[in-house]
Amino acid sequence: MRKIILIVTLFLSGIFMLSCLENERVDNIYYTMKPIDSVDIQAVNGLNEVTEIKTYYTRNSECEDFFNFDYKGFDMERRVAIVTWNIDDVNCAEISEATHAILRFKPLNRGEYTFKFWKGNND
Repeated sequence: MRKIILIVTLFLSGIFMLSCLENERVDNIYYTMKPIDSVDIQAVNGLNEVTEIKTYYTRNSECEDFFNFDYKGFDMERRVAIVTWNIDDVNCAEISEATHAILRFKPLNRGEYTFKFWKGNND
């Protein structure tokens, strides 16, 4: 019984000591909605089949990358925007690079869907 208590005590002490170690530096990460420059749809598949929609946008920093889609569905209308993440770091070079992300759309209802792709804020 003493061995079990000793093992549990050592285990809990080890966890406590590890939790006191200095954590890694966390950079400031922020998220941005990016305008969609263009869209490429090769073929529209049928009901319950995935259609891949290639969306193009422009990266402005080496530290910027695709995070996810801001995707909202209202009946048969879909609103789509690209969200990127970026590290706030002085070592990131500014660039202007066209890149893409693939949106996978799977229609669940028959009918005509309307997609609205975010192009940026109006003046």
